[in-house]
Amino acid sequence: ASLSIISQRNEAKINGYTFIGERQLRVSYATVSHHYPITNLRRILSFSTNEAKEEREKMEKIKNDYFDLLGRFCRKEQEAEQSLSYYAQQIESGQFSKTAGAHCRYCAFENACKEKGVS
Repeated sequence: ASLSIISQRNEAKINGYTFIGERQLRVSYATVSHHYPITNLRRILSFSTNEAKEEREKMEKIKNDYFDLLGRFCRKEQEAEQSLSYYAQQIESGQFSKTAGAHCRYCAFENACKEKGVS
């Protein structure tokens, strides 16, 4: 594999919010290349918990969903912008589901959830 620093960035204004996605590290193999966000990678990789197996699996799913959405957004795929539009509408209206857990300490919307109350 070869490593290189190359910026893959997208910025979009969606429903009054500005979303910015950036990945800087490219790892190239013979048949495929993978991109990673190194500016916040340490924080993302620290998503962990000592809780029960179910909570660990939930944390892994959240991390994988984040990487998938970031990748699709950086590649400027319309489905990613549709997902972000949906999430923005849900957060704005307060109509999002809330499942408290160890993942809350990493979430940018923790305050919105606290305002929403217990689910």
